[in-house]
Amino acid sequence: MTQPVTTTDSASTTKPSRGRRLWRIGLWILFIELMVAMVFEGANLRRYAWDYTQPIRFLGDIHRNYEFGQQALQAGFLNVYENHVAAQPDEAHKINYSPLRLAVFEVWATRTQRAYPGTPQWLPSHRFNAFLMYFNTALELASAIAAFLIVHHWLRRTWQPRSLLPDASEKPRPGPWVGIFRATLAFILVWFSPAMIISAHGWPSWDSWVVPFFLWAVLLCCWDYWFLAGLVLGIGAMFKGQQLFVAAMFILWPLFALQLRNALKWISGFVFAFAIIASGWMLTTRPDVASPLRAVNWPAVLWVAGSALALILVGIRTNLKDRLPRVCFLAVAGVAIGAISWPVLRGGHSLLAVLTLLAASTLATVLAWHLAWRGKLYVIAATIGATLLLCIAFFGAGTAWWELGFMYGTQRHTDMVIGPGNNLCALLQGRFGWTSIHDIAWTIPANWIGSSPAVAIDIELRNLLLGIYAILLVAACLAIAIQWRRKDRNFLIAIVTPWMLFYTIPAQIHERYLLFAAGTGACAVGASLGLGLLDVFLILLTAAQTADCMMMANGVSVRWGMDLAHPIFNHDFALFLARIRPDISWAVLLACAIYFYLSFTRYRKPAPAQLPAPDA
Repeated sequence: MTQPVTTTDSASTTKPSRGRRLWRIGLWILFIELMVAMVFEGANLRRYAWDYTQPIRFLGDIHRNYEFGQQALQAGFLNVYENHVAAQPDEAHKINYSPLRLAVFEVWATRTQRAYPGTPQWLPSHRFNAFLMYFNTALELASAIAAFLIVHHWLRRTWQPRSLLPDASEKPRPGPWVGIFRATLAFILVWFSPAMIISAHGWPSWDSWVVPFFLWAVLLCCWDYWFLAGLVLGIGAMFKGQQLFVAAMFILWPLFALQLRNALKWISGFVFAFAIIASGWMLTTRPDVASPLRAVNWPAVLWVAGSALALILVGIRTNLKDRLPRVCFLAVAGVAIGAISWPVLRGGHSLLAVLTLLAASTLATVLAWHLAWRGKLYVIAATIGATLLLCIAFFGAGTAWWELGFMYGTQRHTDMVIGPGNNLCALLQGRFGWTSIHDIAWTIPANWIGSSPAVAIDIELRNLLLGIYAILLVAACLAIAIQWRRKDRNFLIAIVTPWMLFYTIPAQIHERYLLFAAGTGACAVGASLGLGLLDVFLILLTAAQTADCMMMANGVSVRWGMDLAHPIFNHDFALFLARIRPDISWAVLLACAIYFYLSFTRYRKPAPAQLPAPDA
């Protein structure tokens, strides 16, 4: 009788030979040496860029950075925003920095005062600016590492073997080198990006700070650490407020993917991080603006502490086996909720506010009672963050940090496009005659739908473009969710689309903001080498726009006619950039459309070939 022939995967049963193992070890050593060499060469390139761009450095911003850092050092970090509200300085000296951005410049001013005691103003030496350059370099390296890990993770996740036996019980696991090449390309596109380098080490600006926090938040979501992702983006928003324009992506993405729990985890992490950083203003008051001394806002402190205590008491009841201690803990929690509401009622707030607070506290307590311990931690974090932010409404906590750090930036510049940018508004202004964001773009007639609206409504151009951006952002988040559920590598394209929309559609966008799309666009190389080339175009255009703005600030432009004896940054380069503007915006619109379209499509890759079945 003929015995059936069984086949096994030789790779899983046979150990590699000694020579093959040595070859693999040698390849890994070579790869690690290559990565370390690139890191050091990139760091040296940044030092060179600092010296090379000296003639066109944007002195206005770097002087402001040091000025505000010194103000925080002298007046106290928490007092800077309130001082500006009271003094009402002119635009050039009025702060529009988010809190952690101000904190970085305070640390910089502290370090320079130690090395250069009594220095009243910024100095151009490398040693004076070393802290800022090292800080920017660290964040750029974090961006490159995150891009590498995102691409490597998704290529391994979506890997398919070239051939598969028809009777194979399960798909083979990808080898360690799967995705390494394209992940390394993504690393190179970020680490050696001229756009990133000139922005962080030529200007130097803080726009490169957006990319690492966004990419690490995406990576943590891919690893299923949604709460940590919320923490990271909450911290990132306190560095650069532009993160808030795409933050909805991390809520809509899991919602469209039917993963409500992940959305709630992310929200709790974001609210907790954002509120903890703002807690200095939430829990203190400044009775006299003329004095730098601050007082503890005790009702707010007791309210926040009581809220956290109530939930913690309810949370630890799961470790108690007897019913009586559990009931006692619930009773203590009820008393704590009542005590929480008392400062609000005593502060003169309406009964409706107290009832709303009681309902929210009860809901949080019920959730903490029934969830597992990890779920309780999310509820506690979200409650602490929410109670901290509600101190603004209930206990008169200061809001100058929000009004100046986040809102004033949207009011300071009211141009269609700020600087030599190339986007939709640049075309509307340069080719179609729209001159103001307040121009009426559309009028909704009275009784347009039935009897609504009662009167005609004029819609300004800024609001119309913002509405279009919001609609397209929701669609882009839907694309992210679709690719996520498909486990399709075009997910790497979809995560770039929100930043492309942000730069292309709304008004009042700086030319430097294309850096956000160019930086995150390196991830798209994992899905398409062609999109890697498209990202190179975005990188070069961003670098050119940034350099153009720097030259304008130093008088090197077609309009003023000044020139520099510089091999690149001179009058001829300024003339070239003036000639392609704003028509190069058509290419940016096309790139945005390509990203938007491909974010919905499937990655086209043939299915693994089926080997013929073994003979019986």
